[in-house]
Amino acid sequence: MVLLFRVLKFVGFVILSLIVSSPISAEGAPQDQIEWELVNPFRLFHRPEHTALHRKTYEELTAEELEAPILSVERRLSSQTQYGWARTIYDKTCWSRRQGRYYKCAGKKQPYIHPKSHKIWLEYKSSLITQDTQPRVAPYCSWSMNYTQRKRKRVKTQKALCDQRVQFDIPYPTGATIDLKVSNGVILSEKIKIKDIFVVGIGDSFASGEGNPDVPVRFSAERSVFYQDDKKQRFEKKAYPTRVGKWKDVADRNFMKYKARWQGQSCHRSLYSHQMRASLQLALENPKRAVTFAGFACAGAQITHGLFLRFKGNEWSETPPKLSQISAVAEAQCGARRAENKRYSRAFGLDGKLEVLNDLPVKRCARKNARRIDLLMVSIGGNDVSFSSLVANVVVKDSLQLKTVGGWMGAILDHNQAKARIAELKLRYKALRRALHNVLLIPWGEADRVLLTAYPNMTFRDKGKRVCDDGALGMDVSPLFSLSSQKASDAEGFAESLNDAMRKEAKRLKWTYVEGHRDAFTSHGICAQNEEKKGELSEILALPYKEQGQWQPYNPSEYVPYASRERWFRTPNDAYLTGHLHLSGAIMSKFKKLRPLQVLVAGTYSGAFHPTAEGQAVIADALFKAATKVLAKYGQ
Repeated sequence: MVLLFRVLKFVGFVILSLIVSSPISAEGAPQDQIEWELVNPFRLFHRPEHTALHRKTYEELTAEELEAPILSVERRLSSQTQYGWARTIYDKTCWSRRQGRYYKCAGKKQPYIHPKSHKIWLEYKSSLITQDTQPRVAPYCSWSMNYTQRKRKRVKTQKALCDQRVQFDIPYPTGATIDLKVSNGVILSEKIKIKDIFVVGIGDSFASGEGNPDVPVRFSAERSVFYQDDKKQRFEKKAYPTRVGKWKDVADRNFMKYKARWQGQSCHRSLYSHQMRASLQLALENPKRAVTFAGFACAGAQITHGLFLRFKGNEWSETPPKLSQISAVAEAQCGARRAENKRYSRAFGLDGKLEVLNDLPVKRCARKNARRIDLLMVSIGGNDVSFSSLVANVVVKDSLQLKTVGGWMGAILDHNQAKARIAELKLRYKALRRALHNVLLIPWGEADRVLLTAYPNMTFRDKGKRVCDDGALGMDVSPLFSLSSQKASDAEGFAESLNDAMRKEAKRLKWTYVEGHRDAFTSHGICAQNEEKKGELSEILALPYKEQGQWQPYNPSEYVPYASRERWFRTPNDAYLTGHLHLSGAIMSKFKKLRPLQVLVAGTYSGAFHPTAEGQAVIADALFKAATKVLAKYGQ
């Protein structure tokens, strides 16, 4: 009996030894597996470390912070730098600011819109490879990638210690098979095919990120400037904050060198855009899914002049948009192939109801060449109903000088006049829907891939119980500004009517309507302040002025454009201290009477009454949730 027990014990030992030393397949040993992830899932950033910065921050979020991940990441990153995280990234993307289009990333052969491959990290995971203080000697791993190129089978191989990651370039869209042989006998194989979703953003200033330049203006700790005309001084003369730099006069060549910088200078399009941030989050949450984002939104755009017709933006630059947004998207869809010019005689003019769109020439990519749009993010409609002019009515005491400047605050409308314009918005959305199908090739049955974003509430506070009080709080950059609470209340009523109309049209057109962020904004209007932090610089609403050689109430060089604040809208004071847009010296030399209005331009065209980076992040969180549902529906 004892002998039998010893024989069985010996046989068991031999069998166990054979199991350990024999080749192990993926099916036979679930603890041994190939793990992989994309080197850079967010392709707009052509340096993987920039995507990794956001991903690392995202992975460190607490359970509470994950309820609003994009806002939480923004707050963490903004707390680490005075001038924002985008400052070191904006010129290292696959958007060519010089050419005004998306191009081959980092000067390499890899096309952006139509990628040929995706780099991935591969790693062998096994219980045999430990992380002890005295780890076992890792076995060698022989990796091979088997793929087909131009109808020929090809193989690429690498050999490394099994505790090291290796990198392969996986062909797209066909994919490749990865085979792994481990020196201890393990054999694994996995077919890898990358999913790459194409996300497009179009629209107006709320979509472009207006008010949040990638590189904000820096202010001098010592210098100040006077804008008033001594001979015709209308208001009290004040010493305003001004830029750093070796310049002699406001708006001269050296002065303009220190202006705010944007992804799209003319359109004030930045990396803080909620469309960009939502697309980035899609890549962060799934490192095995690549995201190709292309944004074309432009501050000041309407459905007509902007989406259908070319609009050059609100700031002069050497590379203004060459095409309307719809044509620019069609050209991007074609990549290296030529998009055809096509003329639509009456389709978008709706048989004369929108005459401006009759006989309309646009670019269109042939279906066989066009990259399919998986998500189309849209923010449009506010400029079509002149909402900015209604804002002007709320905050401007004297419209005379604003009309001299012209532009988005050049007309002053009350809420009744603005309300009459909502009726035509229905026609404009209908024309847009036709273009999205006929030009951008979004199938009728997949109209929910179009995500229309609602505009947030601007002047509410205390969870929407009341609007901002009368006064110039946050607006003393110009004596022309003073908010009227009664007009603000009327404007909020109009905003609700606009939102109702947009929701109704989105439902009728079967688009996805995104409005989950609107409730959050009711406590974070343009005049909101955190009472517990009222003395902190970020909560101060006043603009600093120099009096008797001293800055009051703080030195402008200490202003932090992307600090966390209770208010999620840029006040005119915030706009002056962040974007600081000025008319060029060439314009000033021709129209010297405009010098006193430089301060007005800096306090309005620089993003006043637009969401801060935090506000954009809040909108992005809502957009991300909606986008995730749409992609899940289509198995993406």
